[in-house]
Amino acid sequence: MARGEVWHRYWQQLPGGSIAIGGFRDHGGPSEWTYDATPTDTVQEMLESFVRTRLQVAAPITHRWAASAGYTESGLPVIEQVREGVWALGGYSGTGNVIGALSGRAVVAAAIDRDYAAVRVLLGEAWSPDVTQGRGA
Repeated sequence: MARGEVWHRYWQQLPGGSIAIGGFRDHGGPSEWTYDATPTDTVQEMLESFVRTRLQVAAPITHRWAASAGYTESGLPVIEQVREGVWALGGYSGTGNVIGALSGRAVVAAAIDRDYAAVRVLLGEAWSPDVTQGRGA
């Protein structure tokens, strides 16, 4: 991996011994910038190569999937109260496995306890819990 390169790869060994792995869409080229959630040969080959060489796993690959990732201009997630008690969050810019979980926890604290500290850690002190009616912050 080159210095300064964003590393969008993630994997986890499940209790039964199988491995779930994802990522590499950032290296898939222009065809990956789409709403189509169909696995592409380019990314699947990169994933398989990573499993075989980096993780040194020879087990058969039994499932393949793809997803569409939401990106924002700022690179920060969207966290908004679109109407009283209804929250929207997304746009994790390819980092949803980590930022999605943190955002979810932050919204639970905001919605239930009116504790906005975690949302402000993610989005900055200027973030407001005001209802946006879906118009953005």
